[in-house]
Amino acid sequence: MDTAPVIIIDNEGITLNSTEQKITWDEIDHIEILETNVSKGSKDKFIVPVLRNPEAHFNNTTKKILGGLDKFNINAKAGQPIHISTNFLTCSFDELKNILEIRLKEYKTGKFSDSH
Repeated sequence: MDTAPVIIIDNEGITLNSTEQKITWDEIDHIEILETNVSKGSKDKFIVPVLRNPEAHFNNTTKKILGGLDKFNINAKAGQPIHISTNFLTCSFDELKNILEIRLKEYKTGKFSDSH
């Protein structure tokens, strides 16, 4: 069983180990929520780090991972290549959203804290 963390949030940014993607704080403009209809009466929620230049990140990272599905991924999902689900995390959706928003604000104000 793999014991590596699924997501790492640190002073540099966000690392998604499942896809080996690293997003630095300076790439992120803000955080949004995306809700999708999975089936009748069932929705799935994603945290979307809205990137300042999604095409640049897409070309550098996502393309390597997705191969032929790369353009589908960036166009089909709100124009952003990164969508984070908490389905396999031990924290709640709201907890992760709050942590990401706090860390992004700390980056923008230059007030990082290692207490998270």
